[in-house]
Amino acid sequence: MPSSDPTTDAGDAPTPATSVLRVGVGGLAVDEKGLARATVSLRTSGTEPVVAVATWRARGTDGRVQRVRLSGATSYTRTLAHPFRSRPCGATLSVTVRAGGRTATARTTVSCPPAVTRVSVRRAAVSGGALAATVAVTTSDAQRVRLTVAFAAGGERLGTRTVTLSGATSYTMTLRLPVELGCGSTWTVTAATVPAAGNGGSTASGSTPACPKEEPDDQPSHSPRPESPGTIR
Repeated sequence: MPSSDPTTDAGDAPTPATSVLRVGVGGLAVDEKGLARATVSLRTSGTEPVVAVATWRARGTDGRVQRVRLSGATSYTRTLAHPFRSRPCGATLSVTVRAGGRTATARTTVSCPPAVTRVSVRRAAVSGGALAATVAVTTSDAQRVRLTVAFAAGGERLGTRTVTLSGATSYTMTLRLPVELGCGSTWTVTAATVPAAGNGGSTASGSTPACPKEEPDDQPSHSPRPESPGTIR
């Protein structure tokens, strides 16, 4: 009995699965509020749906997963965004994108401007022929900041002392300026930082001991008696 090969209508032919030909990711950046963005690009062999999975990582966070479904084209470019609770200063931020067995990763180190939380003059005094100020500085990171202490007396600026701080988040130091202040002199010490501290700056003031009062003369004073008018004879 003759047999014939089964035929399949061309319209019923299965559509081949779409393959991912290329995955790319770039433009990774994070703004001052902690919102990270990256641009993802894909090329596929067909227009059937594919799913791209992005994993965001930074210091102190687990991998945050984001999925994007793409279809209807063979080339895609999408900007993905992920919010962190705060800008991950000093951390390495990465995003890895996987699709169709292909992987691409972008990394960047998040730099932040130095931030000074507070500056305060804890103590200031005239001692040993110098005006001395003990200053405390607190920062949010270990980046470099500049501390300047200005010394003044009697309304006139005497001089400044400047130091650069880095490598820690808390500093305490004493700065001195040789001065010669007379008795009863008022003085002022002002501390400020660059970048500016959250509290703006700090000032302390004081005065040297009052000048001694002049002692009155204990000897009684004698006023000369007026001469009597002469007598004309």
